[in-house]
Amino acid sequence: MKTSYRFSTALLALWVGLPLPLAASETEVVSLTLVPGWQAEDGTHVAGLAIALAPGWKTYWRSPGDSGIPPLVDFSRSTNLAKGTLEFPAPTTFDINGMTSVGYTSDVIFPLLLTPEVADSPMHVEAHVMLGVCKDICVPFEITVAADLLAGIPYEGTSASDLRDALTARPTPSDAALTCQTEMTASGQTLTTHLTLPASDAAEFAIIELADREIWVSEAQTTRQGDALTVSVSLEHVGGHGFTFDPATLRLTLLTGPTALDLTGCD
Repeated sequence: MKTSYRFSTALLALWVGLPLPLAASETEVVSLTLVPGWQAEDGTHVAGLAIALAPGWKTYWRSPGDSGIPPLVDFSRSTNLAKGTLEFPAPTTFDINGMTSVGYTSDVIFPLLLTPEVADSPMHVEAHVMLGVCKDICVPFEITVAADLLAGIPYEGTSASDLRDALTARPTPSDAALTCQTEMTASGQTLTTHLTLPASDAAEFAIIELADREIWVSEAQTTRQGDALTVSVSLEHVGGHGFTFDPATLRLTLLTGPTALDLTGCD
């Protein structure tokens, strides 16, 4: 599937404090391919966005930390597509200019779950992807990939196998109970979550997300006492005013080595 590339300097404003990029091209830094995938038993088409990075370059997870922007996908030019959902394998952490980022340090596939408007009919999927990549400099890309996906015809080969691996590598849902406490501060709130989870020998890194993207969430601080894990973050509204949030929409991802747990909602 042929890709088209457009460099957007306006997006650089989102990388506060990071150096402006020099000239870069798609072939030098990043390329993207739509993996056709297969149709699941429920009619959903499983496809993927395969991102190939040049050596040393990195890209970001859906909650990238303070130094990056998350991948965004626009499916509005697709036909026979009712809903498209971008999924993510478990990420890792790395430092960019002294700040901790969350993402991927090598090639990665983002699974796509595509629901057709008319079942068992072909879909034309056109995905306009906004992607941030970093090395010594940070570069925003806008790339469009498109493919006609036929109903009921499986796609096999190495790419399909890699797509299955990416699905398996998504954070594992956990039913561990989360409790939350908030405390008002001069600039917003402090949110502290508690859960009981067996300790691991691997280093733990927690990420808390809220449904309201107007609320900034700081990097999490984690502490342990045996199986009791505490995760604390600072919350501030980007508009500088007061706010509330629905605890049911809170999402906590706990990275433990190469694996991750996904927890949603707190009491």
